Amino acid sequence: MKEMKTPVYRGDVVETNICGSGADLVITKAVV
Repeated sequence: MKEMKTPVYRGDVVETNICGSGADLVITKAVV
């Protein structure tokens, strides 16, 4: 699986699918 990158905006919550782990989702909050 390729790593999916999503545009990050201020205060947005982005779900990132880690490469190699299709079942794991990392939720990161963009603090800019």
